[in-house]
Amino acid sequence: IGNYVSASSQAHGGAIYNYGTIGDITGDFIGNNASSSSVNAYGGAIDNSSTGTIGNITGDFIGNCVSSFSSHTYASGGAIDNNGTIGTQDETGTLTGGIYGSFINNHAETTSTSSLALGGAIYTSKDMNFIANNQTIYFSGNYTTDPTRGKIPNAIFVETTSYSQPTIQLIAQNNGTIIFNDQIDGGRV
Repeated sequence: IGNYVSASSQAHGGAIYNYGTIGDITGDFIGNNASSSSVNAYGGAIDNSSTGTIGNITGDFIGNCVSSFSSHTYASGGAIDNNGTIGTQDETGTLTGGIYGSFINNHAETTSTSSLALGGAIYTSKDMNFIANNQTIYFSGNYTTDPTRGKIPNAIFVETTSYSQPTIQLIAQNNGTIIFNDQIDGGRV
């Protein structure tokens, strides 16, 4: 709760910057911030790098922020910036677990007039699962803001490339419910 990374270089993960392996995480991420005054900022609460693996995450992400305050810089993932694996996998490597929790009032912001803020709650370049297992999860009040586009209600930004088109699965099981009040965007960056 309330962890803060402020850097004059790249800022990674207000609470967790992972480039290794972490098991399951249980707990809420509230009011964490990653902020850079000169270059890019990634993941207000968690930055999971391309070499990072995290087990299932059970908990809510509330009021996290990623911000970049310089020209030609961007901010990605108000709560989570993911370029690795989040969730358990079966023996074939198929993602079977994921995140069991809500994303409320997270945001990404930049002051750059030549770059964008992407992923009010989540920015991902990899497959992700969001699972409501006998619970209700919410995506609400998440947004991005930058000088080019202003304020946009956005929960998830999915980065696509010529070699990668990630899949986002919203899974409601055992009377689970998923309520989405924000949009999902994606594209090439």
